[in-house]
Amino acid sequence: MADPSSRDQPPLFFGARVVIAAASHRAPSRAYPNALSGTWPGMDENTVGCDRSTTWSMSGPFLPVSVGLLVISGDTPQPRLLLQRRRRPPEDPTADCWEVPQGKVAGGSSLFEAAQYELRAETGLDLCEVVVRGGEVPPHQPGVGASFRPFWCAEMFGPNSQIAVFFEVVAAGELTTTNEAYDHRWCTPAEVEDLLENEHVMPLDRAALKRWCTEVVLGTNAKTRRIRNGAPALLIDAGGVLVARQDAALFSTLDSAFGMADGTAHDVLETCHLRHALHAGRISPREVWHGLSARGTRGSPYSAFRDAWLSQFRVIDENIRVLEQIRQGFPELQVVLATNIDPITEAALARSYSWPLLIDGWVSSFRVGACKPEREFFEEALQLCGITAGDALLVDDRERNLEGARALGMATFMTATNLPIDKGALREAVRQWRMSA
Repeated sequence: MADPSSRDQPPLFFGARVVIAAASHRAPSRAYPNALSGTWPGMDENTVGCDRSTTWSMSGPFLPVSVGLLVISGDTPQPRLLLQRRRRPPEDPTADCWEVPQGKVAGGSSLFEAAQYELRAETGLDLCEVVVRGGEVPPHQPGVGASFRPFWCAEMFGPNSQIAVFFEVVAAGELTTTNEAYDHRWCTPAEVEDLLENEHVMPLDRAALKRWCTEVVLGTNAKTRRIRNGAPALLIDAGGVLVARQDAALFSTLDSAFGMADGTAHDVLETCHLRHALHAGRISPREVWHGLSARGTRGSPYSAFRDAWLSQFRVIDENIRVLEQIRQGFPELQVVLATNIDPITEAALARSYSWPLLIDGWVSSFRVGACKPEREFFEEALQLCGITAGDALLVDDRERNLEGARALGMATFMTATNLPIDKGALREAVRQWRMSA
């Protein structure tokens, strides 16, 4: 499966991966089991996303459903995503915009029949296998229901309301230009982000594209991540270890931005446990913003809140170098970031610095739905790495987190908050841990 317009890009081979948006012909409006826990914070204003919901109730108004296809090259050093320009009449506001291959699900078609049809019609590729993240691909039998975990789902509100649900699949064949789309282009995550920032992209596609970019950069995408199942893992914290936390400066900045009395931001985030709820994925960044706005005497735009939130972090360059040396000295280890973090900070850290290239995967609290030192967090980390507790060592700056890890049988190493790691001590701790394994 080759890209005819490519010059320097590596060729694609059989088994290129595709992410598909599909759903039944019509789906109920706003009927989301676990909607809050599945909502992806920071997406566009006209979409709602969910990666944990698997079924819908059968009550309420129904919306038409479109099927969209994210075609991913799976045999290149860096995954690339197939985007195309939409071929529509000039008077159509979506004419010439960037999109993933897509179309509406016809009545009587199953999810995966619709996906197969649209993939073939717009790209010339054949659908080989559907990959779900939990459950099974449902058989197309009248009266037979099934639950499964998709990659992503989104809803567009307004006159053209519709729903799309995203799955990963395997495809094969030869990419061809069709009468529905043109200028097919294989894009790296950085190129996709550039299009999202500077070009007209179909609104319904934007959140899924952002999610794909984030997962690839973080190494957590189910089809592109660098995790080596079964390899011993060095789990390392972000805030306070690789990135300095400056909470006092954050609280002061937020107090000023929202016109609040000194200490109000601290009370809202810490005393009211809003930051913990954010880290645990129970609320979104926008809900934190609304909570601060309600306490302030003047409004502050969400963009200002986001900038203030990110101002609390500073990369500790010395510790990045220590991490790089540990990787070189113990090449058998995989390095996994295991951190209590929110969506805004995760995205910024992943895209703003080169050091995430040292990381094989991330375990982010808001995705897990639990924070360190909760048992669920560590169990998710071990499952991601495909290891038992004895094959993991946690590097953290908080004793309560280390205690939680030790309770499961993990090795631990404590470092001082916001200060350089003792390189020699960490190296010796890793050596002793591997000798005792």
